[in-house]
Amino acid sequence: MRYLIFTFFVVVLFAACNNSRCTNINPVFAKYQPDDEEYRAELARVIALANKDSLTAWIDSYNEKHGREYMYVNMVGRGICAIAVMDITNNPELEPYRRVKGRAYAGAYLPHLKYHIERAGSSYHIVLDKVGTIID
Repeated sequence: MRYLIFTFFVVVLFAACNNSRCTNINPVFAKYQPDDEEYRAELARVIALANKDSLTAWIDSYNEKHGREYMYVNMVGRGICAIAVMDITNNPELEPYRRVKGRAYAGAYLPHLKYHIERAGSSYHIVLDKVGTIID
């Protein structure tokens, strides 16, 4: 039993330390910034096609614009190496994160990230619904 617990913690530590090291192969992500419409549209397209369970995510940073709060999240998966700008404005689960404006959370692993994509015309908006555990 101790071996199983030890193995679990080693795997979690490795996942948390593995961070978001990846190589981008998508020219849209190379050409535009995460806040740009083109970038967000392409990210929405590729993550809609991806198996959400195969994506891994790490906190990159916090930003506040136009009265909204955002968590920038490194998204890594098969053919995906991008930064998702996720709206966290009305998410009470992230109150501690919002209160400190993301300080000390950079690089934290998000193993159970739940989100949805809202579309208004040609604009895409990713809303973070549930985080679950944050592994720092």
